[in-house]
Amino acid sequence: MDLELRDRAYYVTGGSRGIGAAVTRLLLAEGAFVAVCGRGGADLDALRAALPADQRGRLLAHKLDVTDAAALSEAVTETATRFGRLDGVVANAGAGAFGSALDTAWPWSRRPPDPPHRYPPARAPRLQAEAL
Repeated sequence: MDLELRDRAYYVTGGSRGIGAAVTRLLLAEGAFVAVCGRGGADLDALRAALPADQRGRLLAHKLDVTDAAALSEAVTETATRFGRLDGVVANAGAGAFGSALDTAWPWSRRPPDPPHRYPPARAPRLQAEAL
């Protein structure tokens, strides 16, 4: 299929495994330039090694954690510079918080917020009424 992605550039977070790697392979197969990031260097290496030789030159891999804003910003800047453009982002990296939305600190990350912020109190009664 031709999705008309040839020569476009994309950044895929969490692109070294699972759905992110599948999206990366699809974009590359369609002729796009793709930058990916992942926390595991071995996973990034395995992704590159599994690609057809003609696609490897269109892949840029960054070993980083998306919660490191400075590293992510630097990687995106490098991507736009190398590819000369950035047409889209696939925000696939993530993690989950378990528990009630009302009791979860926001913005949520694996690091505790400083200071902790809670869901806006004005919204809490409606969420409780809707049993969310």
